[in-house]
Amino acid sequence: MNNPKISVIVPVYNVEKYLSECLDSIINQTLRKIEIICVNDGSTDSSLSVLKEYASKDNRIKIIDKENEGQGYARKVGLDNANGKYILFCDSDDYYAELTAFEELYNYIEKIQVDVVIFELIRYSELNGFYKENRDFFNPPLKKDIFSYSDINNLLFFRTYPVIKIYSKQFIDSYKDWYFPKKIFYEDIPFHFQILIRAKMSYLNKIFYVYRIRTNSVTNMMNDKIVRYRCQIFKEIYKILKEKVDSLDFLNFMYLDFFIAIFGKILIIKI
Repeated sequence: MNNPKISVIVPVYNVEKYLSECLDSIINQTLRKIEIICVNDGSTDSSLSVLKEYASKDNRIKIIDKENEGQGYARKVGLDNANGKYILFCDSDDYYAELTAFEELYNYIEKIQVDVVIFELIRYSELNGFYKENRDFFNPPLKKDIFSYSDINNLLFFRTYPVIKIYSKQFIDSYKDWYFPKKIFYEDIPFHFQILIRAKMSYLNKIFYVYRIRTNSVTNMMNDKIVRYRCQIFKEIYKILKEKVDSLDFLNFMYLDFFIAIFGKILIIKI
């Protein structure tokens, strides 16, 4: 498609159970001028077959089939092949809550003219169904519609997920050092902070995204390997923020996140 309004990038890895629900929520959006870049990251189940079936019926779907290198790098591959004016990321086990989501986000970011618009999600647990978090904790009231990092005094101001932001492709292309590593978990957190310190942003208080909590997901795991990944990520965050944030604020953020993650465990880790 020439000049799509939005490119939605979907990293795919062994999600045959959820992939159709994800793709249906994208192809049925009221904003039709979109491209859908599905990066199959070495799936060993039938995910690729599902992608091919959908692509045979919708020419807006582009499949990139590659070896497994992790979700972060799959996002980079998608970005390198994106032609849209704006970018959305969607995890392949999640889905969009509203079929008007793309249209509303496109109209809003066009009107307000910022680099990034942050929106809301609702969680869905396979055990407990839909539930909301205390959004005021993550998203305290803003005094203006357009803001930048200097207007934020709380490192936990917004969730780190890339899936709840729509990005200007021109803004993304203006930097060459985005953090998209291979084969590491929690890779989206440094990218979030890179966005936070660089972008002119706005916040749209609408729920457009359903974030699925799976019992076997990485975010629900905790072992020595996962802890080492988190420590590596904290080092990357520190590199990004060290000239912008008071060191005590960073340590408060780090220890809060760390102790939430390993609550109930006794670990000694050299960072």
